Amino acid sequence: MNKKISIKMSCLMEAIEQASDFSTCLYDLEKQENVWLFEEFPDDELEEMIEDQFERFVHLPDQYDIHEYRFMIAFIDQVQDERIRMKLDRAVRGKGAFRRFKDCLLYEEIEKQWYAFLDNAHREFAAQWCNEKGYDLIMDEQ
Repeated sequence: MNKKISIKMSCLMEAIEQASDFSTCLYDLEKQENVWLFEEFPDDELEEMIEDQFERFVHLPDQYDIHEYRFMIAFIDQVQDERIRMKLDRAVRGKGAFRRFKDCLLYEEIEKQWYAFLDNAHREFAAQWCNEKGYDLIMDEQ
């Protein structure tokens, strides 16, 4: 009988917050820490270890699993000030949405609210992701 997989919240949050096109994050079940594979800086030794001991590693969510855009929309929906909400809504339409959104946050001085919202959304995503995968989430943060 296989032991249930447990993943530290701190490691899962790191993977979610650092997700990008250029890297892959895996959780090392033996060491209980993240390992990273970077497109531009291949690590043949690490890649060989992952291939040889594949059951030791869990692929953590990547940017395509996370869909940061949906968090932006959810944030906009809960903004109380209608003027700011409308500006943010316009900012996220079309090419360059992420840059315009961040610029608008800075201009309206609500970036702290965004980052608090995003941290909470990432934590909820982490819990949901683990639940869907059947993994235990170890709450190792204060």
